[in-house]
Amino acid sequence: MARNDPQMNLRIPVTLKEQIEDAAAENDRSLTAEVVKRLQQTFTEKNNSPLLLSAENQLQTLTEQIELLSKRVDALTTQISRKK
Repeated sequence: MARNDPQMNLRIPVTLKEQIEDAAAENDRSLTAEVVKRLQQTFTEKNNSPLLLSAENQLQTLTEQIELLSKRVDALTTQISRKK
């Protein structure tokens, strides 16, 4: 973000501010960058159809499951090769 971007002051509950600060630290972003990213996501998600979002979530879940299964296969293959 550029220094000449418009500024906006707002009041939020202390606990929400703490959550945003924690998320910013976890994501290695500034507080401003975290807030902007999250706001942009709400507009992007709003413009996507619920069906598309559901499909993307399912694809992500399946991808994670495939990765876990692949690791299990590798571990079993290693165990079998050690027994020979």
